[in-house]
Amino acid sequence: MTKEYDRKMKLKEQSEKLFRDKCDDNHFTYLYIDQSQMKFSSTLWKDMASKRPDYILSVPHIGSIFVDVKAKEERLFYKDVFVNYLNKQPPKAFRIDLEEVEKFKKLQNETSMKVWFAIMPHQEETVANEIFFFPVDKADKFIPIQHYDDPLWNYVQIPETCFSDCGKLAYNKCAKCQEKYCEKTKEYISIWEKQHRK
Repeated sequence: MTKEYDRKMKLKEQSEKLFRDKCDDNHFTYLYIDQSQMKFSSTLWKDMASKRPDYILSVPHIGSIFVDVKAKEERLFYKDVFVNYLNKQPPKAFRIDLEEVEKFKKLQNETSMKVWFAIMPHQEETVANEIFFFPVDKADKFIPIQHYDDPLWNYVQIPETCFSDCGKLAYNKCAKCQEKYCEKTKEYISIWEKQHRK
């Protein structure tokens, strides 16, 4: 085992404990999904590989959902575009692997249960005491066609302001959104490519 592996495992343990604590605080019922191979059907195991959700969570006004718990580094949403072209402060964001989004969308189709990400920002070996929730379905809004045509875009960036906190999972943030980052993602990528692929 390497130090990097140990660090990731430590962050994973912290993030899952924080997830359970927040769910308990909000009186959400949850069930841990055993990650061992024998606990899954052979077809599901083969299709999902290592991309499997961690919990089933029961949320009022939403129902039962899969939740994938992650500790992730905060980044700046298309920093070069916002700073050098738009002259604006970029919002903080998280990067999610495009492959993971696609696999979870397939899992949704096979099980008729929605998948959400529960992301905790971290620094070095410490997870922050906050959780950002985001439904996999809405990731499509931040995935223009470039993501499928160019290996460079093997991830999707989503601003923190588009996530929900644990106490407001049923609240539709998109309805009152002013920034419309998702609708402008294709424009941001086009600007970035002009800056970096001259």
